[in-house]
Amino acid sequence: QMTLELLVFQSVVGPNGLPATEAVYPAVLTTDGKQMNAQNDYVIRMTADELPPTEFFWSLTLYDLRNGFFIPNDRKKYSVGQNAGMKLDENGGIEIYVAAEKPEGVPEENWLPINRKDEDMDIVLRAYVADLEKMKTWTAPQAEKLESAMDAPAKAPEMTDQQIENLVKRSYQHVAMYNVNNKFALKLGGWNTVDADTQLKDHTMREIARPNNDTLYITCVLDLRKDPVILEMPAFDSKCVSLLVTGYDH
Repeated sequence: QMTLELLVFQSVVGPNGLPATEAVYPAVLTTDGKQMNAQNDYVIRMTADELPPTEFFWSLTLYDLRNGFFIPNDRKKYSVGQNAGMKLDENGGIEIYVAAEKPEGVPEENWLPINRKDEDMDIVLRAYVADLEKMKTWTAPQAEKLESAMDAPAKAPEMTDQQIENLVKRSYQHVAMYNVNNKFALKLGGWNTVDADTQLKDHTMREIARPNNDTLYITCVLDLRKDPVILEMPAFDSKCVSLLVTGYDH
């Protein structure tokens, strides 16, 4: 059963989010309550006990706030996690840096490159097949702005009005989803046409906001106004396969 807390988690990502039993999307805010901006560098720290409680895997993905697109970079590095690559420290924790230049001593896997300019940014945490019972007491990490070398993260404050406003802005309702159905149909070769990815999405993806960089997509935009459509799915050799059917009327 979807609790109010989980409903809030899901509302961050919107109608394309998976059901809570398959994935949850906790908000990653900043320690100072301000919106992340590419004029600054940030670090997200988690100890071994603070890692997302999940049975499969988790990821942190970086987007530009205005459109929800991946931030272009030569390394094509958009997320940190088991699939996208990450390196835990000797104690089982992790420090993830969002920075224009890789800080000295930081593993390549834990660096999310940005372009130094006045651009608001957004991070989505995805926990696939999360332990929903543990999620009730688990606290999402926060992004700490780096002004100088710091030995320890700042203590998480209570949620401020600014943080709440930033959370609302992350909703799909406030991201560019204009004509998403028709754009998809035209790109895929027409309505009721199946398109299967052979590689993960990168920053050239511009049809939808906040795609993941963890899994391959098989997409079909259906027109059911005249007749029903039967979808036949082959067997998949994978532990993580999900079929999501979403209806749009806008």
